[in-house]
Amino acid sequence: MKRKIVVSLLTSEQEFQQMQAADARATAARLGLDVEVIFAENNAIQQIHQLYRHVHAPEAERPSAIVIEVVSRDGMERLARNALKAGITC
Repeated sequence: MKRKIVVSLLTSEQEFQQMQAADARATAARLGLDVEVIFAENNAIQQIHQLYRHVHAPEAERPSAIVIEVVSRDGMERLARNALKAGITC
């Protein structure tokens, strides 16, 4: 089973963010990893909800790591603590 990485970016509307997503996908493919790129659309609450779904997914569905470009730092410390408790690297 391939290790899964989740990459959370700010918005799908920005060219730079699209380039980061493409780089994440290419790097994951080169390293033999599964990657899921998600976009928060510049909404901090949406980003937290998206990430919590991954952190609290059944163990077999959880990613090995989460890479985050944060919309807002509010709530991220708690998210990181919960991810670490679930065995996910942030």
